Amino acid sequence: MSRLKQNDLFGAASLFCSDAAYVVDIRCVEPCRILFLQEDELMDLFQSDPCVLRNYLCYLNGRIRFLNQRLDALSKNTVPDKLMSAFVSEATDGTVEVRSYTELAKSLCLSRATLYRALDTLCAEGKILRDGKNIIILEEP
Repeated sequence: MSRLKQNDLFGAASLFCSDAAYVVDIRCVEPCRILFLQEDELMDLFQSDPCVLRNYLCYLNGRIRFLNQRLDALSKNTVPDKLMSAFVSEATDGTVEVRSYTELAKSLCLSRATLYRALDTLCAEGKILRDGKNIIILEEP
């Protein structure tokens, strides 16, 4: 689940695709303004301003990289490996701030108990250090 902020982009998977079904459900938790663009309008923007095209391609590249990292994390054999991969992909300066351990467990398709066992394993192996809601990566895979 993603929480969008002001100026975030969504819906890229529905553009330039023959499948009319949209792959996600979007819910607004507070009033907001949304700009919807059709493919032809976006193409006009790309042609009139190459910077818009470049930014869109950079966004898509980032999404591809993110999804590849998620696939890599999900394909790991052990839960600690899966968790470590997720931490490495989310880390900023070797630290990950965990907003909610419940949400983290859900995002990795784990129970909370399994998540906590994996955290304990990674701590015991000296790969991470838990500091409240912060995970400090001590050893990358």
